[in-house]
Amino acid sequence: MNDLLSQLPLECLHQILEIITNRDRREARTSLIALLRVNRFIAKATLPFIYHNPFLSEHPYTTYKEQGLRKLVRTLLGDVLHCGGEVPKNLIAEFQLDYSRYTDTDVKSIRPITRPLNYLGHLRYLDLNIHRFTTSILRERDQLLEDEVDYVEGDKFWSQCPISNDSMVLDTNNNNNNNNMESDDLKERMDQRRKELAWHFWGAGLYRDMLWTLAMPLLDQLEGLSFPLSDISRWTGVVAWLERLESLEFVLDEIPPGKSFNNPINNSEASKLHKGEAMKALVHFVSEHTWLFKGQLKNVNVCFQQHSSRYFDEYWYHDFQMQIYRLLPPMNRPTFLSQKSWKRLLAHPEMTDLGYVREVSGRFGGWGWISKDVGLEEYSRFLQRCRVLRKITSTPLGRGSFRWAVEEKKYLLGEGGERGGVVSSLVPLERVEIHDYDSSTDEADDIAYAFSSTLKALYIYTTIRFPGNLPQSIEIGSGWVDMPVLTDLRINAYRYRLLIDQMLLFHCPNLTTVQLSDNTWRYQCQDIKPTLSARLEKVTELELQGWPALTFHPETLSWATELKVLRICSDSEMAGRTLFIPPVEELNRSYGDHQDADGVVTEVGVGQRPAWSWDWKFRQLWKLEFTGEFAFRFQFRMLCGCPSLKELVLKMKTRQESSHVRVLTHADFSIPDDETVLENLDTVDRTSAPAQDSMRRIIIAHSVTTLTMSGGWVLSDSLIATLLHDSFPQLREISLLGCNGFTLPALIACLRRTKARRISRVVVSISEPKQKEREELGIVQRIGRRQEIEVLKVGVFFVPDGSDGEKEYVMLKVVENAKG
Repeated sequence: MNDLLSQLPLECLHQILEIITNRDRREARTSLIALLRVNRFIAKATLPFIYHNPFLSEHPYTTYKEQGLRKLVRTLLGDVLHCGGEVPKNLIAEFQLDYSRYTDTDVKSIRPITRPLNYLGHLRYLDLNIHRFTTSILRERDQLLEDEVDYVEGDKFWSQCPISNDSMVLDTNNNNNNNNMESDDLKERMDQRRKELAWHFWGAGLYRDMLWTLAMPLLDQLEGLSFPLSDISRWTGVVAWLERLESLEFVLDEIPPGKSFNNPINNSEASKLHKGEAMKALVHFVSEHTWLFKGQLKNVNVCFQQHSSRYFDEYWYHDFQMQIYRLLPPMNRPTFLSQKSWKRLLAHPEMTDLGYVREVSGRFGGWGWISKDVGLEEYSRFLQRCRVLRKITSTPLGRGSFRWAVEEKKYLLGEGGERGGVVSSLVPLERVEIHDYDSSTDEADDIAYAFSSTLKALYIYTTIRFPGNLPQSIEIGSGWVDMPVLTDLRINAYRYRLLIDQMLLFHCPNLTTVQLSDNTWRYQCQDIKPTLSARLEKVTELELQGWPALTFHPETLSWATELKVLRICSDSEMAGRTLFIPPVEELNRSYGDHQDADGVVTEVGVGQRPAWSWDWKFRQLWKLEFTGEFAFRFQFRMLCGCPSLKELVLKMKTRQESSHVRVLTHADFSIPDDETVLENLDTVDRTSAPAQDSMRRIIIAHSVTTLTMSGGWVLSDSLIATLLHDSFPQLREISLLGCNGFTLPALIACLRRTKARRISRVVVSISEPKQKEREELGIVQRIGRRQEIEVLKVGVFFVPDGSDGEKEYVMLKVVENAKG
């Protein structure tokens, strides 16, 4: 293959490499770098593609490996020497360049030596960031010679420091801990701070000299450049040479990196003046370039160096960013609008062609300072000009922001509506994600109506703020029409009670993912108004929490046969927070039945809420979670229709656990041994063992590996054996926090009899056993992960009620070993 490449004409080889790099320059780098090592002919052809932007990382969010970046800078500096250029002594020492290798030292005048390859000639982007430079390729302090260390930490370097350190203020005087320090200790601390700053300035000085040294031979060919704002004075002197520059980045530096520097810049008038002058110099540089080379410079950005955002942000964002953008030409056919490009749009709102924008991402509504500076409301209808828009991620733009889309649809459907200009087709919006949503806007309903034929995903999130007992409500779903392509719907109303329109799910028959939630906690059953049932035949993930769960129509589950994840929770489970379940009599009455003092359930007429049948067939369901009243009313016969279920979670821990107790019996884990019943529940294993009652058959959940039950469950010793041995034969982990009715000896005995020792973790709300009981049961507390005595795999974790801690015990293979 290498021989074939060597035989190709140079033009053909260039065309092949062009095809490779056009796909993805980052992905192509690895292959291209490998070609450099083949032979000189192929290396010569490959150089223009590698050294066009040699500092481009193979991965956009990772830095170079230390040696690779160091070798690259060393190669480029060596090429400067090859050209006869000058390299400062500090760079020669830092990168250990052999000066004689590049020059003839026998003659006084330095003459260039013939170069085998021209690296600098192909370089177009010089944008190595200071952070990558100083942390990735410079020598560590212990690698420097003793006299080099003495120089950096000494008074001579500090007095000759090439970086302006007048603006740097050591934070020792601002630290409250220093008020009580002795003078000697304070002096020692300040000396240490000065050394830390000196090493930062040493690295920053090398960075500035490196950029300048590499740039001098190729100013007229650079298309992209990044340099520190602190060094702008000498770069301003060569702005007339940067005729091909298209992309410019200013590194806002002079802020020492690292958490040890707190508030290094004070807010004195002198400091503010210094910051203002620096930003004015930035604007002047851009102004000079755009005057000399009109329309050439396309992009100007700033790079904040860690703490420097506190140093410059108010000046950049509030005062100078818009000045820069007005100097630049309008964006050329942008396809993506972000927070960064939004201001560029506002700098030339009418001259920017938005007909190619496919995605908008930015929290426009949350940028109060944008509205103040440039009047966001004046351009609130800019979305209407994005005629190929596919995706929006934003905070609310305000009530009526999408009224234009509603009017367009009504006009095209012949239902009236304002034409709003020449409209031949609707905007094909497919995905909308709105954060910080609140009840003051109507965007969700307008979006659902206007883009009903194209919208595939709708995400709505309110600000996370937990309400009191009577949360303000928010209504979503009014005026929705059929949405045939919507597959993903997620509405999380953290601040409100989420009132879903009765027809909302009915209008979305092709949903695959549904997440509807709020933080409803306390409620009264008579306030619940159920939604209509929906035919969700394709839904695979259904998660309902709070009011959406309480108003959910269970008949919808009869159609949701493709479910893989089902979570129906009465409220959100916060750390240390118990669940709420209405009084049992009120709860039963809301479902249309009444249980008397003897526990007999009698019908009292049609209930306000639809009944739950518990006989659904979910052949693909692998996770099932119910909390609150849904766990309290759960019927285990539902497991007969869930042959693939792996995780079962039932949580009903309330403040008054004595009021919400479920006493489980063998009848709860069995079904009538009736052929008719078995036909209706065709996923039941008909060979399963009969229950204690000869007329019933035990329910077996063959695939469940994790079982979590918390709250007032009561399980007898014999029922524990049924769970571990019969109903859940593949169980690996079981948590019974708050459950009672069984004894520790019965549990340990069941675990010892478990086939293949498959159970590995058991969590119970039982006090830690005494020494005598531990000896009788053959259990010992685990010490680390290793145990000197041979033990079984299972670990039993004891978590007493009201305790956050747990203690793990393991079971000995030989019970007698527990004694002593």
